[in-house]
Parts: sequence; C-alpha cells; structure tokens
Amino acid sequence: MHGAITHRHIISGLKHEIPTSSNLIWEFLSFSYNTMNEKLQSNTSRIFSIAKEPDIGSEDACYCKAEEGLAAIADGLSNDSTLTFYWADSLAKDFCQLNQSRPCNYIRSHRIEWIKPLQNRWKKKYLTTLSKSKKNNESIWVPLSTPHAIRKAKGAATFAGIQVLPADENGNGKWEAIAVGDSCIFQLRRTNNSVELKAKFPLEKSDDFSSRTGGITSRPETPIVGDMNFTSGEYQIGDVFILGTDALSEWFLRNYENGDNQWEELLQIEEDSMFEAMICNLLQNNQIQFDDTTFCRMEINTSPKRTLIPEQEEEEVKVQEIQLSDSPCVSAKPMLESSTACKSVDQRKNSITIWTWKLTILVVWLDNKPKKKVEKNQTILVDKRKKSNFSIPRSIKIFLVLSLVGSVFLALIYFPGGKYLSLKIKDIGKQIIQIIKTTHHSKK
Repeated sequence: MHGAITHRHIISGLKHEIPTSSNLIWEFLSFSYNTMNEKLQSNTSRIFSIAKEPDIGSEDACYCKAEEGLAAIADGLSNDSTLTFYWADSLAKDFCQLNQSRPCNYIRSHRIEWIKPLQNRWKKKYLTTLSKSKKNNESIWVPLSTPHAIRKAKGAATFAGIQVLPADENGNGKWEAIAVGDSCIFQLRRTNNSVELKAKFPLEKSDDFSSRTGGITSRPETPIVGDMNFTSGEYQIGDVFILGTDALSEWFLRNYENGDNQWEELLQIEEDSMFEAMICNLLQNNQIQFDDTTFCRMEINTSPKRTLIPEQEEEEVKVQEIQLSDSPCVSAKPMLESSTACKSVDQRKNSITIWTWKLTILVVWLDNKPKKKVEKNQTILVDKRKKSNFSIPRSIKIFLVLSLVGSVFLALIYFPGGKYLSLKIKDIGKQIIQIIKTTHHSKK
C-alpha cells in the first residue's frame, strides 16, 4: 500500500465490510470522524486571567471570536480612573462586536466615532452607580471627593485588538492590529520542534515598558492619551496569536531576549490551574510584576469568516440645510424636502404673508360690495351714523387684526413645533374663508 494509513482509509475500508443491516454503525463512525476533523480544523481560543487582589477582582478584560479572527484585550488603569473594569470591558467587547468588515482600519480613520458611544455608555453607568451609592449611604472611589473631581471622573484603559483576515487557497493571509498603551500582541509559528516569534506589537523590547503608559479614556476632551498604533502583517494557517496585558507582555519579551524558552509554555496551558501555577512560580522568583495578569491565545487553523449583521435599508431622502443667519435661533436641524410640513423659513414667511393679504383683500372686497337700497326707515340710522364721531373703518380694523395674526404666525415658526402649528392655523384659515364664501353666495 502506498502512503501512510490514516483514519480516513480505515473508516472508508470498513464501509464495504459492514453488512447492510449495520449501516447505523457506519453512520456513527463517519459522524465521529467528521466531528473530530472539524474540531481539529476550526479556530480555537483560550483566555486566562488572574487578579492581583481576588477579593476586588481583575480590571483586565478580554474577548475573542476565533471563528472570525477577532480578539481584543484591555487593561484598566486603576490609578487614574473610575469603574475601570466596566470601561476596559466595553472597549474589548465592542471591538469584537463592531459591525465593520475591517474593525482596525475603521477605528484608525474613525476613532472618535468609535469611542463616543462607549463614552456615553460609561457616563450613564457612572452616574447611575453614583446615584445608587448616595441613596444607600455607600461610597465609590473617585480620584478626589470634590464636586469638580466627580465631574472630571473618567474610565481609562490600555487597548490592543487584532483581526486575522481570510486566507487564500494556499493558506496565506494578512492580519491587522491596533493598540494604545502597553498591552501587546505576539504572533507565533510552530516550525518542526520549535516555535518562532514572527511579530510583536506595539512594544518590541522589555525596556520599553514603564510606569506611565497611554490609553483610551471616557473623557470627550482627551479620548486618547498617547499614540494609537496601527500595523499589519502576514500569517499562515496554523499560526498562533497571543494577546497579553503589560505584566505578561514585559515578562514575555524579557524571557525571549534572554534566550529562554519558558514563554513557549503559553502554548501548552489548557487549564486555569496551570496558568495560576505558572504565574505564582514567576512571582516567587521575581520574574514578573505583581499585577492583574491576563492573556488570550487564538489559534488559526482555518480561514476566518467575518459575519456582519445586515443593516436595515432606509429610503434615500434629500436633506436641506437651513440657513438662519438673520434668525434669533442659534441652530436648526436639517429638514427633509419630501415633507410638506418642512418648508424653509423664507418659504413659510412668504406663504403666510400671501395668505394674510388674501384674507385682507377678501374682507375689504366683501365690506365694499354695493349695498342694496335701504328703506326710508333706515335712512335715519344712516344719517345718524354719518353724523357720529369719526371711527376707523371696519376694513382697516380687520386688516390690522389679520396683520397681527400674520405676525404671530411668523413668530411661531422660530420655535420648536411652531411650523406645524402655523400650518395648522393656515388650514383653519382656509376653512374659514370657504365658509365665508359659501355664506356670501347663499345670501345672494
């Protein structure tokens, strides 16, 4: 027989030997083999974390969607932030759930658009927590206890995210990564009996770590402290990506620089107890900083497939910007041209002015219509009216009233909802005119 005997050869050979009455056994063997094969060929990920103060909990956060080639890690900066874990968790989770085909590239060019919703979410969470704390006579930690300090409270965390793009038919592809601060990403490749470090980002030497680091904050004034770094590289099916917070990343680089191979143990860890034992051993030998320690291992065994949530299609509508340079209003929202109730200010001014004059002309015309001959007994009344003191003609009075109403209409359009009210009154005016015309014709 040519070539090595594999599970596939054994199972396929059994198929012809199994009696027809035992087809269920064959189906079970085939299913077991296919399941095992798919498991070996699927992307896998493991996340391990240890808190330096177990009673308080870790301030690190990490998320991974290995089937889509996405992973992110964030390390909360507890010395300079409030609700640290919530902020770090928001950054890491949102990166992996961002509905973009290339999240790193999107964040690189739309960093403010990405951070702003997270900032609003953190602010709401902070105010809610602060309110509950006061109600229950509890206290949460803030940098200072003054009202000014509470207003300046913020969340802050380092961040690193990576996306492994789909591979070609030869098993080669590209990856993109983005980072702020000292959380790092390492690309490893198994070659024969050794492991090769192919890439390290954003810090490349253990001496680059310090007590001061950049990060992403929840304050709109300073959303990013330090530089936002972006890089890309190439990978092969079978490569492994390690994401680690500062303590683990610094130890990793120092161990690699010293020529030791202990960092390769990160590829063998499968249980939390194994990771805890490793970190405890490093702490006892003063080889790693005493800090929250978290790392993620993502193995790329097949080409990642990015799944995007389809956005609901909306009808295209033209937007018209409204210029209110002569208006007391400071700003106005864009209005839709397709809406009959959303005309520009000038259009509404002209419309109301025209209708005011129409009403005036109609009333004056009705008032000056030729009158029927009066009876003799009415002549005395007419003569008495002529002899009475001077009074403003009725048509002028009506003109003044209608002008005042028109001015009110003009005033209404400058207030929220005024445009709708003015148009509603205009519709009522049309109805009144129609009633007057109908009444006038009926009298004839």
